[in-house]
Amino acid sequence: MEASRREVPPDMSKERFLAGFAKFLKDSNSKLLQIGNTVFVLKTLSPGQAEIDLYTVEPINVMPARFKAGAKAAKQMGYKRIVAFMDSDALMQMVPKLGLNLKVSQGTKVIQGQPVQMPRVDVTL
Repeated sequence: MEASRREVPPDMSKERFLAGFAKFLKDSNSKLLQIGNTVFVLKTLSPGQAEIDLYTVEPINVMPARFKAGAKAAKQMGYKRIVAFMDSDALMQMVPKLGLNLKVSQGTKVIQGQPVQMPRVDVTL
């Protein structure tokens, strides 16, 4: 976990990171998917739709390939659409490289009970 912590934004505390990860692990609607040294947590929002979060120790230059593989796996799991919130500039820079059917907008994600505005990426699979 500590190695993964280094890949999240520097303003995020260790406690916030671990609390967010633990929340997904406790949720029965969540599924884990590992590709390389990246773990995707897919939380079912409604039938066919999931929110996807990623935790990684890999360099940012491999993330477009990992995200594409995660999207492909989500499709094989029966999802038709995934939603990802991009909480860092590095993640947003990978979006144009994905080559997926997606839409970028502003969204609100609740983190530790607080609404936070950040870019939202909707991917149709």
